[in-house]
Amino acid sequence: MKEIMSEEDSDFYHVDRETAQFIKEMTGVNIEIQEDKEDVNMCKAWEDMAIDMKNEGIQLGKQRGLQEKNRLVIKNMLRRGYSDEDILAIAECKPADIEQVRRQL
Repeated sequence: MKEIMSEEDSDFYHVDRETAQFIKEMTGVNIEIQEDKEDVNMCKAWEDMAIDMKNEGIQLGKQRGLQEKNRLVIKNMLRRGYSDEDILAIAECKPADIEQVRRQL
């Protein structure tokens, strides 16, 4: 895809505003469509989309990592006999989180 999009003479490098608007509406891709231009640089649009997707993936990975770490902390605290009250205060979690981990022990 990168090779196709990087060739300036490619039919995919620039598309007319109407086509770009259609792609934007159908895919949800944030394509910058300037009023004063007849065509749209799709290479930039795809690069922007790839960056957005990468950033979303990084954020999702961080969230999942924190959730997993929190479950591990809860699990260790349960095994060491901490009360639910102490676990809630120390791990800053919800009672449902404790119950979920407890069921998995």
